[in-house]
Amino acid sequence: MPHRNPPADTTAVCSVRLPTDRIAELRALADARGTKPTTLLRAWAIEHLNTVTRLRDRDAERWERDLRDTTEHLQRLLDERPGA
Repeated sequence: MPHRNPPADTTAVCSVRLPTDRIAELRALADARGTKPTTLLRAWAIEHLNTVTRLRDRDAERWERDLRDTTEHLQRLLDERPGA
């Protein structure tokens, strides 16, 4: 069977260095959950990235809403000027 290149949207390896004592903790946690340490790390990393993305999106929405409110308020003030 010839070697086939994987699709472009697959996963990639990312090496992570951890202190030895923390690796022991990671192994114990993973074992308690019935999973591999690498699987647990991957789940944590993806969960954290998803949370950061949601917070960033929420902050952007808040900024846009505040900007819109400020713009509308300034427009009302301009419209209320004498002779406007």
